[in-house]
Amino acid sequence: MLLYSRNESLRERKTKYDCAGYGKTREKESHTVLCGRVHSGNHIIELYTNNETTRVRDEFVGTQKVLLRRARTRITVENADVLSFLELMNDLTSDVIDDEKKAIITRFISDRKITRKDISTYAPVFPDNAMRTLIESEVIYSVTQ
Repeated sequence: MLLYSRNESLRERKTKYDCAGYGKTREKESHTVLCGRVHSGNHIIELYTNNETTRVRDEFVGTQKVLLRRARTRITVENADVLSFLELMNDLTSDVIDDEKKAIITRFISDRKITRKDISTYAPVFPDNAMRTLIESEVIYSVTQ
């Protein structure tokens, strides 16, 4: 999960992006937050932002395609990790989550201290697929109270 201030240029954001899809939380004076992920198959960077008025829009930074998406709910420094996790669960299906991926997801959950209360707070703004994947993959059992 990546967070950026609107004051940073897209080129700076691109160079700071790590390929694993996880970044450090950053907060600047404007409190305008962006979060995003990389689609590894086709190398498209996808950013969720509070400032986007359209549902989705394509932009190019040089030759790099960037998808700008309107956030499902207001992104803050406090909820960015939970939203990132739920986006991941929404994008995956339970059959692709093997033991190795489950261990990586479990480590992400414990490092970011994501709780069931956090998940239940933001679950209503996500499609049912996110919760279905969370339960069917048994990742829900990795989440603490």
